[in-house]
Amino acid sequence: MKCLIIAAGRGLRLQKKGQSKPLIPLFGVALIERTILSAMEAGADDFYVVTGHHHVRVDAFLKSLGERLHIRIQTILNEQWRDTDNGISVLSAAPYLHEPFLLLMTDHLFTPDIARDLIHAAHNKNHNDSITLAVDKQLDNP
Repeated sequence: MKCLIIAAGRGLRLQKKGQSKPLIPLFGVALIERTILSAMEAGADDFYVVTGHHHVRVDAFLKSLGERLHIRIQTILNEQWRDTDNGISVLSAAPYLHEPFLLLMTDHLFTPDIARDLIHAAHNKNHNDSITLAVDKQLDNP
């Protein structure tokens, strides 16, 4: 299944941890790598990452990661990343996505089981114009 990961923004809330949010390590693993590994474990096998802020560094990291993991990672530059929100980043990937896909954010941590359930739901839909959304209702979870 195709997987679209949004990684274009500045990451203002995490700037104290690093200049490029997708490359900030969590327990020694960059956020974007952690997201890709979890999605792979869930069954995603074709990756598209929309970049913007520090896109040259992020693109180089993703190229190396793809080679190391033996997977295809297509980067897509959202040239409007400074002035827009995540919706424009999703639209930047429209030419590449014509079937159900898994949409993830580079800084949202999840278990592979959640993504696996989303992929399973997408495969069981009768039409491609529906959306399945995972919502974390544990607002007090530290």
